[in-house]
Amino acid sequence: VGLSTTDRLLPNILRSDFDEECEHRFGLGLSDNWRNTKEEWCTMPSHQKDDDDASSIHCYPYHQEHKKQGRRAQKDMFCEGKNIFIDFNQIKGTHSKTKPPLGSQYLNFGSGATFASCQKTGKWTDSLFMPHMARQLGRMV
Repeated sequence: VGLSTTDRLLPNILRSDFDEECEHRFGLGLSDNWRNTKEEWCTMPSHQKDDDDASSIHCYPYHQEHKKQGRRAQKDMFCEGKNIFIDFNQIKGTHSKTKPPLGSQYLNFGSGATFASCQKTGKWTDSLFMPHMARQLGRMV
């Protein structure tokens, strides 16, 4: 049985010398790399971890290969939280129809505006939060 035109062409079209690097940096490999950096940043005492109302924060700090030099040398990070509460009465700021000046583009969170029943772990690092998240989580109690 002969190969179809598609079967003969695809190996040459889909593969290159940079295939593995591209997959690692931008494909599913990137998702795997993020997933492997999971850290517990806020946790409950072990006897309360399985409670339905237990809170937690897990963060994923990751240093992408193409961001290891210059002003972009800091790790990127996202976090996921469970049962984290926000007191909207303690959030101040206004919305604008135009882009606000640098430094005033984020809302202000008063101390305790964000709170949870979990306790911060030794992994907690305020400096890794993006500016908008630092305002919210940096004052979390």
